[in-house]
Amino acid sequence: LSPDEDKLFQNLKALRLILSKQEGMPPYVIFHDSILKRVTRERPLDKEGLIKIIGEKKFSKYGDLIFELLEKHKTI
Repeated sequence: LSPDEDKLFQNLKALRLILSKQEGMPPYVIFHDSILKRVTRERPLDKEGLIKIIGEKKFSKYGDLIFELLEKHKTI
């Protein structure tokens, strides 16, 4: 990962940790690192793109949060 991609990846991992604590489950149950890396590399811009990576069920649960983080990362 490039330095910019690594920063996004670390932010996604931080989000995953928060979600895992809220839901009382291990972070890898929320998303594996490989999924977060794929989101980082592909940076999907629409619902369909993100669903291809994380699936419909997780999109309905976490999609808005991921898009919010991706949007914030654009301005960094």
